[in-house]
Order: sequence, then C-alpha cells, then structure tokens
Amino acid sequence: MLYAMWAFAGWCGTPYPGWFLGPRPKPDPEPWWFVKIASIIGGIAGGWMTTRIIGGETASMLALTSMVGAFVTGGFLGGVVGLVAGGRNAAGG
Repeated sequence: MLYAMWAFAGWCGTPYPGWFLGPRPKPDPEPWWFVKIASIIGGIAGGWMTTRIIGGETASMLALTSMVGAFVTGGFLGGVVGLVAGGRNAAGG
C-alpha cells in the first residue's frame, strides 16, 4: 500500500493545470504521458530513499516523510524528463 501512495504522490508532483486552464490543447505541448510515467517512478524511488535515509519513529511519521520525499522526487524527475523531451511547459514558458 505504501508503494501505491508513493506512486500517487509522484503522479501529483507534476499535474497538468487542466483543472484551471480547461482541456489539454491539441496537439499536446509535451509528451505528458512519458512525464507522468517518469514521475510515478520518481515517486516510488523518492519514497523508498526517504524511508532508508530518514526513517521514522512511528508509522505515521514514516508515511508522512516518505510521501514528501515521493512528491518532491516525482516532481523533479518529471520536470527533468519534460525538459529533455522538449516540453515548453516544463521550462516555464
């Protein structure tokens, strides 16, 4: 279950602002599906690394710190993949 939460946190690290901007423009401005897959992988890796490095005294503290690690690492890896793949949105422009 913890791996699923890390994957979800990684997915949420790089959301498309479609909730605010409406539907995704055509053609897609970036390979968003590739960025999302990289974010999920980054989320799982970040959560796992955080549990190994920081750990936690209690189960709730372990879950909280690993979720933050998964969110940050998923967002970072998704941004890097978006920049490498040539996405304009990942570069902020």
